[in-house]
Amino acid sequence: GGSTPLQILVRGDIADPAALREIKKMEDFLKTLPNVHHPQSVADLIEEMSDLMDEGKTIPDSRAKVANLWFLLEGEDIMSQLVDGDKTEAVIQATLGKISVHEVRGMIGKIDDYIRKNRTGALSFSQTGMHYIHLKLDRAMVFNQTQSLVLAMVLIFIMVALMLRSFFGGLIGLIPIIFSL
Repeated sequence: GGSTPLQILVRGDIADPAALREIKKMEDFLKTLPNVHHPQSVADLIEEMSDLMDEGKTIPDSRAKVANLWFLLEGEDIMSQLVDGDKTEAVIQATLGKISVHEVRGMIGKIDDYIRKNRTGALSFSQTGMHYIHLKLDRAMVFNQTQSLVLAMVLIFIMVALMLRSFFGGLIGLIPIIFSL
């Protein structure tokens, strides 16, 4: 299913049943995206625990029932990876298959659109993880390389124009450099 982690940070009252349902909706959306595999969050664990208690594989309606299920999950290593101790921040984790930078851009755009369209006052979702960092680095590198190339061509033009004491000589001197770039 891939090795690059995809992570969505969730802020709000994570122990609230409505918040858990919103987290589950985000997970279901992630499952529809190509190359996104195995989304997992605390909502899955609550559903699994509810199923084990013969309540069905659903998120309970009451906060008290969620608290009881949460109590049974306390101390599990996975809980510390998915939720902070205050239950105000959680993460939805998934993995990405082999995916190009172009596909990552499209996927990030789709996730951002989903987050924008499904905002709730109680929760906030934001992307984080290596895919997001790689995209930001890619954009920064392209911008910096373009800036460096333009600056180098301007400086070379100025030096050649000064050496030949001709504006047109500077332009002609740039031709081999442009072809080499």
